[in-house]
Formats: sequence, structure tokens, C-alpha cells
Amino acid sequence: MLLKKLAADPANGVDRILTREELQKAGGFPEAHSYVSFRIGYELGYGFTLPLVSAPSNLGMHGYLPSQPEMRSSFFLVGPNVAHGKSLGEIDMRQIAPTLARILGVSLPQAEAQPLTVE
Repeated sequence: MLLKKLAADPANGVDRILTREELQKAGGFPEAHSYVSFRIGYELGYGFTLPLVSAPSNLGMHGYLPSQPEMRSSFFLVGPNVAHGKSLGEIDMRQIAPTLARILGVSLPQAEAQPLTVE
């Protein structure tokens, strides 16, 4: 398999290849055959021309597993009815939209996660 061959060479920046079964267990990409997770500092290219590996072209990109600590970010929320100094701990980014929707008093029925308790 080409992906395994690419992953075997550290110069290609492949961190891990997830199988369809691993993806489905993690709740993502049910139609995908596999998923390539990159090491920090590498990103997916946009073409099939050489070189296959080159310097990243931007500072933000998909292709990293959320288990990589470098992919964590901060979330701050300030406003009326928001508790001052409350730590939410580590959150799922899919909780942000339903949390903001609840604060704004609007419905978001297609949300994949429950809103955070921020009061």
C-alpha cells in the first residue's frame, strides 16, 4: 500500500494512518477508506507534482489528530450570564457553537455536541 510506504519514511511527515474501523470508532469520516495524520510541521499538499514533501505554505491546516497536544487551543468567553474565572477544562470544539447559540437564545438543532455550562 502506497500510504504505508510513505509513512515508513520519516521525511514524509506522516504521523499515523488510521484505518476505516479506527475512524468509525472515533466518530469521523464514515465513508473514508483511511485517514493520514501528519506530524507537526507538515501538511497535505494540493497537487501531485514533485517534490512530494516541501515546506508548509501556511500556519493553519487540517490533517492533525486532536490527540496531539500542539493542536490544543484556548477558549475564552466573557459576557453577561457567564461565570467569572470559571475553568471549563479541556473541551470539544464542537461544543462552542451550541454554547454560543444557547447564550444568544437561538436554536441549533444540528449541533453534534451539547453546550457547555458557562453560568
